[in-house]
Amino acid sequence: MAVIASDSLPTFQFSAINYAVAALTLYVLSRRRASKARMINQQLVSILMVALGLLVGNVLFLYSLKFIAPAQSNVIVYLWPVILVVLATALGLMAFSPRHIMSVLLALTGAVLVIGPDLATGSWIGVALAFGSGFSWAIFCVYRIWQGPDAPDALIAGLTVSSITAIIIHFMIETTTLPTSLSLFGVIFTGIFPLAVGNLCWDYGLRRGDKVVLAVCAYATPLVSILILAAFGRAQLTASILVGATLIVGGGLASSRQVRSF
Repeated sequence: MAVIASDSLPTFQFSAINYAVAALTLYVLSRRRASKARMINQQLVSILMVALGLLVGNVLFLYSLKFIAPAQSNVIVYLWPVILVVLATALGLMAFSPRHIMSVLLALTGAVLVIGPDLATGSWIGVALAFGSGFSWAIFCVYRIWQGPDAPDALIAGLTVSSITAIIIHFMIETTTLPTSLSLFGVIFTGIFPLAVGNLCWDYGLRRGDKVVLAVCAYATPLVSILILAAFGRAQLTASILVGATLIVGGGLASSRQVRSF
């Protein structure tokens, strides 16, 4: 839906509406209201990390679509669970093992198969943007794991900051476009479900749930997404994409077996 909606809307205009819808959705769903002083004093860093993980990550993903196909970008972005493992290991949140090396090599091999044919045409820019998107999300996830199960809830404020930042950048560098009915539906739909409800569930599960199950489920996403994109005529299921995605999933499964409870 993000691919379809962003076709006719400038990136930051899409993002501003998207995050505003998500923030409003979570506000309506929330039963607790933190005071402004408590939010500023105890959640400022968390708010900024939400803005980094969600705004920067999603904007880089949307920009990558201008250079490479959605299926390729999606698979590259989903290197982030492997990046998470590497970062968590470096920070002492988990023990490094030969299995981690194997998982990284499998995932990187898969990415090469997915992006290899396009590197000669200069689309390495899209590859770099997609990788940056995954890297931003991995940093956010490591930070939330480090905070632990009692971390402050900063999604509403973080999404609000992201929306305000996006609209400011939009007015600075983009021309406002009247959305079509399809793009408006897409930006609202993705704001309510994957961005608001999805991230609410993910943030809770990441800090309190079974991280092994989460890692496995996360790696199923790129394969499912490619199938959905193909069903709507937005991607072709080439052999290189299927094999590459399978290797990336294999890397995730290999690394997730070593994730321990914090």
